[in-house]
Amino acid sequence: MAVDLRLDAARTSLDEARLAAQQVRVRREGVAEQLTATNYEFEALVAQIAQDATVDVWESQLEETKGKIERLGQVNLAAIGEFKEQSERKEYLDRQCKDLTDALETLESAMRKSIGRPAPVSRTPSIA
Repeated sequence: MAVDLRLDAARTSLDEARLAAQQVRVRREGVAEQLTATNYEFEALVAQIAQDATVDVWESQLEETKGKIERLGQVNLAAIGEFKEQSERKEYLDRQCKDLTDALETLESAMRKSIGRPAPVSRTPSIA
């Protein structure tokens, strides 16, 4: 009876160990897929990690970064597209403004030339 209990306990421990190993494999494969998707190489990343890096240091940096992101508040993800659209509109309006300014200068120049010349003499009597 005692042997059976110990055997059941050993089987339970073995099953738990197998389950834990399977979970580690799944997590490892997930991380490998993420690295592949980002075009980073595991060895290159490991080489960049400081020799004195610890989990506590990384968790502290993570919390600090999370705090900075939260302080930024809501981010308008459409802002880049909106900025591009508004920039194009501004360029269009700037071109129109330049065209109107050029036309106004041309008109003013023509008016100055016209005023500088003697007015044509009217042969009809003016009614005043």
